Amino acid sequence: QEAKAHSNDLAASTEDEWQEAGRGKKNAVKVRAVGETKDRTETCISKIFRGEVRSSVSLSSNFKKQSVTLQPFTSLQLDIQNRNIASIQDALEVYFGAEYIDDANSARRSVAIDSMPQVLVLHLKRFAYSRSTQTMSKIKKVIEYPMGLKLKEYFLTSRYKKQLEIETEILGDKTVGGDKSSEVRNFSLFSVVAHHGDYVARGHYTNYTYDSVTKKWFHFDDDVVTAASEGDVLRNPNAYILLYERKRL
Repeated sequence: QEAKAHSNDLAASTEDEWQEAGRGKKNAVKVRAVGETKDRTETCISKIFRGEVRSSVSLSSNFKKQSVTLQPFTSLQLDIQNRNIASIQDALEVYFGAEYIDDANSARRSVAIDSMPQVLVLHLKRFAYSRSTQTMSKIKKVIEYPMGLKLKEYFLTSRYKKQLEIETEILGDKTVGGDKSSEVRNFSLFSVVAHHGDYVARGHYTNYTYDSVTKKWFHFDDDVVTAASEGDVLRNPNAYILLYERKRL
């Protein structure tokens, strides 16, 4: 039903839609831009934090024919509820993995990045609805995350990878490492926001931030600022929001 509703919604809205021609110039993919993507206005904030994802829905009977939505994002909301998710990489693989969106497995949805932000914000979904208590409960499991994060190549759309290949050819030796596709997938952790408490509506927030001038980590707890080690940063069971900055190779 969800897939059918999605298809009906796409069919009903022809505004801001266009066709992508497949092989033989056949219109195999219908694309729709939503949100800020269709009327993009650049700001100093959007240039840093805004990226774009491409969400594709296709029928099992014909995976080549797709309904595609392009949508801006400023953070990726990562589900960590599954017991098999123990790290950021696990959560990202689930986020960008294909999933069936109906009980009959007749429709498949997949997501990929079509434009990468300078700062990648990863939001761990630490609160989930509990049917037993009918309230939001906190997921207190420890999630591992690295100082240096490299996104997998399949997280990017083929169109975006092709664009980066062209940019690499144009820039030549001006690009360190000579590979823009690899460059945009490499990030360095520079800030971690932690949530302390059991409830979604209240709690206490602290922060670890890296100072690029002194090349040291600091811990912020209200007006108390103390030096911190990388070990302190990475061993944070209350990590809630991770901020990664794209780095040059």
